[in-house]
Amino acid sequence: MWWIPVSAESLPYWTDRFGVNAELRTIPADQLDDQLALMRAAGVTWIRQEFDWNALEPERGRYDWAEYDRIVAAIDAESGIELLAVLVNTPAWARDRRALNNRTSPPQDTTDFGAFAAAVAGRYADSVDYYQIWDEPNLLTSWGMLAPSASRYATLLADASESIREIDPGAFIVAAGLAPTQERGPDNINEVAYLNDLLAFGAAQAVDAFAVKPYGMDTGPYDRNDCGSRTEFLACRYRLRGARETQLARAADLGDSVGLEHAS
Repeated sequence: MWWIPVSAESLPYWTDRFGVNAELRTIPADQLDDQLALMRAAGVTWIRQEFDWNALEPERGRYDWAEYDRIVAAIDAESGIELLAVLVNTPAWARDRRALNNRTSPPQDTTDFGAFAAAVAGRYADSVDYYQIWDEPNLLTSWGMLAPSASRYATLLADASESIREIDPGAFIVAAGLAPTQERGPDNINEVAYLNDLLAFGAAQAVDAFAVKPYGMDTGPYDRNDCGSRTEFLACRYRLRGARETQLARAADLGDSVGLEHAS
């Protein structure tokens, strides 16, 4: 992932820097260094790795850092790769009471998530500079099968951001990547509508960048037919310019659907 000024040329924009989503916990310890070296040789300069609260703090106050210590140390040792730590999921003890069996549930108390964010920042402040808070909260499936709530996510985002910056004032905070959808609720909420709601709830004060995932549904990453939503997104983006320097980020996602991730 990387950032370029909004005044840069319109998409598609090509650069020799790119990043990948990775689940490095699935790579055996004796293969991790080699895999990272292969990524770096391929030109990868960013890795977007989830930090799963459900796995890290299965019981309140009891953390299991072993897997993530290994991952962070390995990335530290591979010169030229930056890590974006994506803080996601909720352990059973902290979940919304309506979604106790779903790890993607938002926390019942967002300050618990803030405490988790502070713990991650406290442990990895010397190695991690970039944090993303949650993933696709505008979708039912990423919000514990509960109706997405921009106001509730804005509170979670503010708690996490404040907690991280108390530990690491220079940390760069990115809002969750929003998933593309034409739905307007209650199960899924269009990413532009959701972003507008986040802005209305003051989320711009908590982050350095907003993110969306314009996969293009069944179209390719260079398709430009969806002009309406692009215009709406640009309108949202320019609303942010007065508050802070506006930037644009991209990342390639692994999987069946490949696209760009923008952050404003």
